[in-house]
Amino acid sequence: MYLNNYANMLYTARHAFVTSVLMESHLYTETLQMLVSLMIGSVLGLEREYRRKAAGIRTIALICAGSTLFTILSRELGAPNSMDRVASNILTGVGFIGAGVIFKGKYSVDGITTATTIWIAAALGMAVGMEHYLVATFSLFGTLLVLTGLKYRRTNWKPSASGNNTPSVVTMT
Repeated sequence: MYLNNYANMLYTARHAFVTSVLMESHLYTETLQMLVSLMIGSVLGLEREYRRKAAGIRTIALICAGSTLFTILSRELGAPNSMDRVASNILTGVGFIGAGVIFKGKYSVDGITTATTIWIAAALGMAVGMEHYLVATFSLFGTLLVLTGLKYRRTNWKPSASGNNTPSVVTMT
């Protein structure tokens, strides 16, 4: 009997503490933001993972979540006059990460789409961090449309009789 009362008392105290911490502070909103950011980053990273690119689910999800966290902290640290200080440097940091995935081959440059996907993942994370969920969602769908629907492969590249160097066949992959 004594053990049951003690267990109920602990459960009630823990439940009250967790409820008060989550509901009375910004922790509930910020936790939701981080979860939404991880979901958006995972969806975007899934496309890159499917295409077996350098930056996959984990990388894109973590970049998106990191951008969200930095945006939340920037909003709180810089309030009310300079909320953009930390957030503005997200783009600089992500630029270095994106530059690391670009490789110049003998006749081509590889990794530009992956670098821009990293860049847009940071932008999506910033949108979530500023609680612009609708903008982030529409931007995610637009990005997925571009990455999946507008991927062209040019084949049979031959100069035409008129001297115009256009592809003779353009196929979607």
